[in-house]
Amino acid sequence: MKLQTLAKQLEPDNGTITINTKSLSSAFSDFLSQYFFAEGKVLEIQGAKLTQDASSQTVTVTGSASYLNIPNRPLSAHFWIDGQGNVQTSLTYTMIESATSTRRWAFSNSFPELPLTDIRVKGSKRNEYERLPCFSNFDFLCANVSVCSQAMQDGEFDVPLQEGINFVGQIRPLGLLGIVEHFLNNDGPQTVFGPIIIPEDDTRIVLPNLNQDVSRSTLYPWEIVDYTLPGIHLSMSVPLAFKVGKAEFQDTQIRFYSPLKPDMFEPDSPYNIPVCAFTGTLDIPSADMAMDMIADLDIADSYLNIEGRFENFSLENMAKLASITGSGTNS
Repeated sequence: MKLQTLAKQLEPDNGTITINTKSLSSAFSDFLSQYFFAEGKVLEIQGAKLTQDASSQTVTVTGSASYLNIPNRPLSAHFWIDGQGNVQTSLTYTMIESATSTRRWAFSNSFPELPLTDIRVKGSKRNEYERLPCFSNFDFLCANVSVCSQAMQDGEFDVPLQEGINFVGQIRPLGLLGIVEHFLNNDGPQTVFGPIIIPEDDTRIVLPNLNQDVSRSTLYPWEIVDYTLPGIHLSMSVPLAFKVGKAEFQDTQIRFYSPLKPDMFEPDSPYNIPVCAFTGTLDIPSADMAMDMIADLDIADSYLNIEGRFENFSLENMAKLASITGSGTNS
């Protein structure tokens, strides 16, 4: 298929583009079946305007469309043909255009059954909380949902996007990160991103063998290999402004996970409960060791429950922990 052929197939009819499972390539049909089943496996763009870019071999369509239970959101869609002749796409729905937007989308608008969590009442001088849907305390400056037919990099925020449904937005922390916020290098807007996994039939979810390391007390959602749990997975890079002696924190992030509803998995599954955690690696040069750190964050009460997992552990290099103590002894 050539670019001109693709552009002709996408030509608006009275300002509307309708793409179904028979419109484009078989691979695109699979894409619609997997990520647009709630929309009847149809992508419909209203007020569509189409442009071609011969240099990038891309067809761009702007307009509005409905997605994730939200009607008429601004949409920017890019279509191109890969080396195998399949049509690929990245679709970006604008859920919140700016901090002053009158439409204040929240995750609970798209997912009304989100679990409830304890969230501190804004302006409260005492520890007063209210039970609100997960992520209700995120103060968004902007928010996008990108649906991609293949993995790629987000051009605006420079974060990775997976094949499927992705969230990308910016928030003001404003106490959201609790105790961790005191150690940040800056207090400006933070980019939050990650995949949203929606099963077509959430009454028939069967977890695969998760291959849990028995030495670990907990297998967090983001640690599961070769399988992504259904639900909302978000992460935020949080470069820390402190060291422990000469040891340095690396790849520090805040990670969030929530199922789409409280009873999404088996009744005794730990994944029915939202989780927020600080993760990172403490590199200890003097001992030729590294410690993976995971700290459950109770943001409402501002405390950390830290779990450390050593790599290259031995009694010999444990005796060399001068990078943490700041001296040559371990007294």
